[in-house]
Order: sequence, then structure tokens, then C-alpha cells
Amino acid sequence: MQSDATLRRILAEALKAASSISDATERASTYNSIAMVEWQIGATKEAQRHFDFAHRISLQMSQDDLTCAIRQGMNEERGSVGDLEGALRNLSDCGPRSPPSDEQDNILVNIARHEVKSGDFVSAIPRILSVARPDVRDGALAYDAQIAATSGHFEEALNFANRITAIALRITTLSQIASAYVKHGQTKKATQILQTCLQAASGIPRLKKPSTLEPNPDWSAYNTIAVALADTGAFPQGIAIAEQFLDGEDKEWVLMQIAFSAAKKGRPDILQQINPQPRDPVLNAEVTAALAEALARSGDQKRALQVAEKSSNLTQASAFLGLAAAAFDAGDHASAESFSEKATVLADAISDHSWRGGLFWHLARIQIKGGDKAGPVKSLSRVSPEDVGWRMLGELAKYHVRAGDIAGAIEVANHSRMISRARLVNDTTSEQARLGDGVGALFWIEPLTSPDEKAQALLGVAQGILARTSPDPDNA
Repeated sequence: MQSDATLRRILAEALKAASSISDATERASTYNSIAMVEWQIGATKEAQRHFDFAHRISLQMSQDDLTCAIRQGMNEERGSVGDLEGALRNLSDCGPRSPPSDEQDNILVNIARHEVKSGDFVSAIPRILSVARPDVRDGALAYDAQIAATSGHFEEALNFANRITAIALRITTLSQIASAYVKHGQTKKATQILQTCLQAASGIPRLKKPSTLEPNPDWSAYNTIAVALADTGAFPQGIAIAEQFLDGEDKEWVLMQIAFSAAKKGRPDILQQINPQPRDPVLNAEVTAALAEALARSGDQKRALQVAEKSSNLTQASAFLGLAAAAFDAGDHASAESFSEKATVLADAISDHSWRGGLFWHLARIQIKGGDKAGPVKSLSRVSPEDVGWRMLGELAKYHVRAGDIAGAIEVANHSRMISRARLVNDTTSEQARLGDGVGALFWIEPLTSPDEKAQALLGVAQGILARTSPDPDNA
């Protein structure tokens, strides 16, 4: 990691740019975000000063529900990095829908999450248990249990999960912990937990006439149990649970997840047992693609190609993506590139822009993970930002960075909507710095003239440097 002195210089430049931001909301938010990084590198006095400054800016703005909510959000962010005293000092009353007690609960949750990520589980448990609202408390226990399990702290994860009062959420969380056990090679332990979950789920009352608006309260429990059982290799039991306890889209979604798991494990026999009766061609395409991938991973390349080639155009593109993923994982780059080219030709012929863009984005992810250097840039060039939901624009920009296509990431930022260009620039520089090219990011930041964009870009570099120890999303 680069020295704190380097980070301080970058943050000083970001503060200089932030001071010229004309929009009060953006100026306050940027100061608050800079303070979060300062706190993380140990510059707590500077952080407290800038946290308080952001708070004062918000108090000078037009006082309405939105401003109050923004102020509460900034204060909760302050708590998320560990400044409990400062956050509790600046509680806001935003009316009956968002009283200071709710803000305090959220601050406590954020502090506890910070402690969990730091490995301080002993402090986190009582912190969460001091949260007043039961639903907020349960949600925090569930989320932090997953964080602990993902990092391999299973006893601590189970300690969190077993304190959840809502039984369906407790079962869901335990099932997710079971899946984490599988990823750490402890399938036997995962199976034991899931059998306990099944027994507990049977005690959840069922509705006589469930509906879309009011599904059976046990659906989320059986949903995660079935998927986790597939992770352990108990495919028949997972399918049986989906068939017995789930209906409609919930059932189809679970069967799809089981199909994906079977594909990764090279189990075409399981794919042939699944009949989700999809209501649209997208689901049908995914099932066929999963079957082709499973056959390829099982070593039956001939049948895998037969399944892919006999499919409809929409299904074919997905199927060849599956074959490309299997070939990359097997180290057969020549076949992977051939399948990628075939998928490209097929996807180019699809008229639905959104579906076509999704296929190319998926192909780019496969290529990046497989170590293809040129392919991801070509694939992402076919994903139009106009066809991507605005909430996903930041992720699209990051994928361009992972492909080494900074110009493509900036072009995504040029298509900003419902989100500022500055935020997308931040996504770009933070990912570029996280991947080790902070110097390259600083080079193209230099000529930026917008104070908002320059401040967010510099902030992104600092955030990316701090995040370098985090796992690569493509390998998670």
C-alpha cells in the first residue's frame, strides 16, 4: 500500500477542488467522503473537522425532508468508519418517518459492521444487540453473519445468526453460512446445518392461499436451503424442496440457481432433471446454456456442442458463453477464444438491445477472468451505456477499467443519467487505483476542470488505494 503521506497529498488536492463545488449538497457529500478516508488512514483530527464542516453545510441548506435524510446519511457514514462519538453528537430529527432513534440504530449498526470487518467480533455483538428496532437488529445480525462466514470466521457467524429472532431470516442466514462452509471445503458441516434448517423451516406457519403480494412466509427459507443444498452436491434434495414448497417465479429462480451450480460442477444429469417451465425465452436460454456448460465440464465436448448448435439463436449465444467459460477454466484458451467468437456473432444478431448488451457484458467477465487481454475490450465496446440501467453504469465503468479500457470507462461516464458524471468518474478512478494504477489515474485527472469531477476523481484514487487488499470481484 502506498504511504499515508501520498494519500494525504491526494486528499489535500481533493479538498482544494471540493471547496469550489457550487452545489451545496455535492460539496457537503464530498467533504464527508474525504473525511471517511482521512479517518481510515488515522488522520482523525482532520476527519472530525471535515465531518463537522459537511454537517454545517447541510444545516445551511434549504431544510426539507430530503436535506434531513442526506444529513442523516452522512452522519451514518461517519459512524461506519468508527467515529461513534462524533456521529451520536450530530443526530437529526427528520420527523416520524425517520426519527433520531432510527438514525442512532443505523449508526450502531454501521459501527458494528466496522468492528466485524476489523475482526473485533467481541465488541460487535453487544453493539448490535443494543439496537432498539428488532427488524434493524435482525438485519444487522444477518448481514454481519455473512461477512464473518465469507472470511472463514464460522463460529462467530453462527453466533450472529443464532441471535436472529425472525425465524425465516435466521434460517436464510444459516443457509448462506452453509454455502460459505462449502466454499471453504467443509461440506459435511454445511450439510449438518442445512438439515437443522429444514427441521426449523417446517415449523413456520403456511398461508392457505398465498399470493404474489403475500407469499408464504417460509418461501425465503426454503429458497436458500434448496440453493445451499445444491452447493453441497445434494441436487435431488434441492430440486425436491423447490418442487414441494415453492411456486411461480420463486420456484423458477431456485431451479435456475441449481442449474448454474450443476453446470459449474459438470453435472449434465442434474440439468436433464430440471423442468422449470420458464415463462420467457431468457430463462429457457439459461437452462440450455447451463446444460451445454455442464456437458463440457464433464468432458463430453461432442454433446456439449450438439446442445449449443441445435438451440435457437437466443439460446445459442448463452450456450456458447457457457462453453467459453468451461474452456477458459480448463486452460484451453484456443477453444475459449473460438467459442467467444461464435457467441459474439450470435449475440450481434439479437435485436433486443438490453439482452444483447447483457450477453456481451457476461462474455467480457468470462474473458477477464480467463486472462484474455484483447477480448474484453471488444466485448464491452458492444455494450451501450444507453441500454444499461443507470444504477449499473458505475459497474459498467469498472468493467472497462478491469479490461484495461480507461477510455471506454470515461465514455460510460459521458452517458451519465440519474447519477452525476462525477460519481461515475469516481467509480473509474477508484477501480483503476485498486488495480494498482493510481499514477495512471492521476495523469488523466490532471486536466479535469470541473471541481466536482476533480474532487470525486481524486477521492476515488484514495479510496482505490485503500481497497487494494479487497478480493477481485471477478474471482469472488
